[in-house]
Amino acid sequence: MFLGRDGLVPYLEVVIPKPWGYFAMKNAIWESWEMVCGQYRNGRINSERTMQAFFFRFLQDAVPDRTVLCEAGFEMAAIRAIPDILVIEAGKVVAAVELKFVPHGYPVFEDDLQKLAYYAKHTQSFPLTLDPLNGRFSSVQHNFAEDCLLVFGAIGRFDADAVDSKRLQSHMVKMGEFGDRFMALTCPVGTKDAA
Repeated sequence: MFLGRDGLVPYLEVVIPKPWGYFAMKNAIWESWEMVCGQYRNGRINSERTMQAFFFRFLQDAVPDRTVLCEAGFEMAAIRAIPDILVIEAGKVVAAVELKFVPHGYPVFEDDLQKLAYYAKHTQSFPLTLDPLNGRFSSVQHNFAEDCLLVFGAIGRFDADAVDSKRLQSHMVKMGEFGDRFMALTCPVGTKDAA
């Protein structure tokens, strides 16, 4: 039993809720991805860079109070990382996004999932933003938030593993326990009948 607003309440389970911003960020990512898929279906995406540009635009519009960066390179231990998109809030990376675009084939995605898993476990700080006065990295240090969203998005053939959310989730489980932090965004192209 615990003391609730209406007196003693039977103890069921104490769940520490995620901050509202976490769910708003997830929602912004889902909605932005849906718009990216719409752009693909309307014939407006012909490359991974164009897909990245649309996703950046839609995401930036959805979260104007956060910093959204494309291909922000940084050093992690002995590795140079260049995620497709990062979302930063108050010095923390709150979402790391890796994208694949192979609508006519089978996107290779395992390395991208390994990168996401590595980001999730990385605790070291690193510079990301530039000083506009000199073009060099600013002294501001960033790191990955403990609940950083790990996002993989793919446009690929309908029968590719990269557009099968359950298979992607299964691959991520093998690399660690990330719970609801991992988001598999998929946009399958074609059907068995059209293949």
